[in-house]
Amino acid sequence: MRAKRFLPLLILSALALNAFGQDPTTLIMEDDEPEIKVRVRPRETPSPDVTAAPTPNPNDVIVGIVNLHVLTLADLEARTERRYTEIRQDVLERYGGVIGTFGGLESEDVLAEEASDDGLLDEQRVQLEAAMRREKGMELRSWVEHYMLADEARRQGVAVSQGDFQERLAEAERESELETSDVDAALRSLQMTRQDYERSVYDALMIERLLDRFISINYTEAMYQAAYDQQPSLFHLPKRYRIAHFTIVLQADETKRGINVLKKKAEEVQDLMADGANPEEVFAKSEYDNIESGFYGSMPGWFQLNNKTLRPAVAAEIGKMEPGETSKVITQFIRRDGEVVPMSYHVVKLLDIAPAITTFEESKPIIHDHMLEIARRELLERLYETKTHRVVTNLRGIPPTKIPEQEELLRQNAQAEPISLKLPAGSS
Repeated sequence: MRAKRFLPLLILSALALNAFGQDPTTLIMEDDEPEIKVRVRPRETPSPDVTAAPTPNPNDVIVGIVNLHVLTLADLEARTERRYTEIRQDVLERYGGVIGTFGGLESEDVLAEEASDDGLLDEQRVQLEAAMRREKGMELRSWVEHYMLADEARRQGVAVSQGDFQERLAEAERESELETSDVDAALRSLQMTRQDYERSVYDALMIERLLDRFISINYTEAMYQAAYDQQPSLFHLPKRYRIAHFTIVLQADETKRGINVLKKKAEEVQDLMADGANPEEVFAKSEYDNIESGFYGSMPGWFQLNNKTLRPAVAAEIGKMEPGETSKVITQFIRRDGEVVPMSYHVVKLLDIAPAITTFEESKPIIHDHMLEIARRELLERLYETKTHRVVTNLRGIPPTKIPEQEELLRQNAQAEPISLKLPAGSS
């Protein structure tokens, strides 16, 4: 079993940024081409009466170029926007909760999301800006290395069949537990198209195949054994379970009659799954899918019984079950106002059990994932050293003089040769 199918993008070192330029030339991306091509738009000459350059449009500011791929400041900001609220809250906690003064009195009770950034203390604002710069730097590095590896995979002739791609795409959506409409909504929030998403999945699969090839050339069984012997527990896993899980959360003010109605709904689901109905089809029915009212079904994948997201009563019941069995309606109780009352109802179908992994042979797939990370770092180091990929980056915008011409990029890409994947003797 693969512990993780998508390769996390490790950050190897801080970005080395050059002097920042003003008024960057715009590169235009043409998405309908099989390869993203670039052409230079002529820079407009400002009128003589202009005394200060206007703030450039983020869509016109280029922060990264890798071969024929281009990243604008607007794209980078969209990729890091989802982390802004989390980083902001962390800064407030680290540098004091005071976010303003009211009637001369400092207040720590105002929620962070209720105050504008203008209301932050000077130290908080400085730290927030610095933290977001670091986040953008790491995201830019991640973007650069993704395309370096994906383009090298293409140069190496790595092939991915349509069948393998569709299987990986379906697996990604199953593991995310999202319906297609939910995936599309998430992509819109990130300003990504479905085509962007599918290209990223395809590239991730190509990169994994490239790293597998690198490993087969350079890593031996003895290296796997040495990694295991160094810390065996790192590659061990306890028994894992895969379930279909239906949940009804009761409101604190739920009437006794309402509680009985909801319990009857849980019993309906229990009967359906016990009779062999497909859990996904059951959970998709409107009468059993209303998260706003507190009831919904999920297919959470593989997990351990000490998973903190499971209620104790649910985990205890799963531990007694065999694959294919459906539980009775499980009631999780809570003490409220001195009285023990139902808090939630659950129905679980145990789909499969994966035995514990405790030996070297059993651990090989997990060790392989560990080796993929090592291979990724080593291969990137070689790509940086050989400089066979054209990379230009600058967080505040690449100066116009540093932006390659389209003809130069196309020529370099056409002439680029794959590197040797064989590591020099003694380097591993």
